[in-house]
Amino acid sequence: MQSIDSPLGSIAIPLTQTNRQMAERFASQQPTPEKAAQAHRNLLAVLAVNTYLEMLGIATNLQGSYSWNPIGQLAADIADLKLPGKGHLECRPIAPDELHCSIPAEVWKDRIGYVVVRMAETHREATLLGFVPTVGERSRLPLSQLQSLDQFLEYLHQPFPVLTRLHQWFDQVFEIDWQAMEEVLTPTQTSLALRFRGTSLEPAPEFPEGAIRRARVFNLDIQLAGDLRDSTVHQVALVVELAPEPDGQINILLQVHPIATPHLPPDLRLIILNPAEQVLWEVKSRSSDNIIQWKLQGESGEPFKVRIALGDASVTEQFVI
Repeated sequence: MQSIDSPLGSIAIPLTQTNRQMAERFASQQPTPEKAAQAHRNLLAVLAVNTYLEMLGIATNLQGSYSWNPIGQLAADIADLKLPGKGHLECRPIAPDELHCSIPAEVWKDRIGYVVVRMAETHREATLLGFVPTVGERSRLPLSQLQSLDQFLEYLHQPFPVLTRLHQWFDQVFEIDWQAMEEVLTPTQTSLALRFRGTSLEPAPEFPEGAIRRARVFNLDIQLAGDLRDSTVHQVALVVELAPEPDGQINILLQVHPIATPHLPPDLRLIILNPAEQVLWEVKSRSSDNIIQWKLQGESGEPFKVRIALGDASVTEQFVI
């Protein structure tokens, strides 16, 4: 028998004793009964969606989810499930008689979608009702606006842009391609990077250990003129430095360094774009440059793109602060 207003195509997922014990363990680490109930309910919703996706052979990473961290549960009302290569899916629980789903402000951003999960009072079953890809800045989502689970699965099988989530770097969570700067650059380049950066991005006194630096190597495959079969590859490193300000703004320094050559190729461009591909800033290398850089500032959740281009070759990295 379906609960009130359960749409056709909803899926009931049994919650096992192991699921309930896991949720109880997370709840026991919260300081108040209210936070304990919230963490318990949120984790059961996450586990239900995780079970559903595992049944369908869709990869998940519970341990990589924000909601898997008890401190994260304490700080915010979160119920996300990480899907490798895609992002974080929010799994919002509702009570049996609710006709709307509450969406806390802390999950309006940094989510690839929202699945609504109706929890049975016994906590022995959870019903996946449907999903929406975005919520904007709405605190209440009517169940009548949910898309079907079939549409949800179609949505998950489309290509997702890979986002580098810079805010995670402050928690020492780094994407696999982003290495410590010292592992990518030579000691001379590392010294140059720190010297050339200037002083404007030094961490404020409130954040003496706040600056984070990582680097990633990119290959630019340049077609040689007159020969479609021949090309040359230029390797460069993009260095990103983050330094927080007391007001919550994040200072960002972007640098491009050569790899295996003393200088950057002339006319290599470092381009900063908005999500609509509009160019915000651009800097170009000269014949003897061994570094180019740009400084910007943004706030948490703000997206931007960085493109490194040389001739017809380019690579683009998508970031969210």
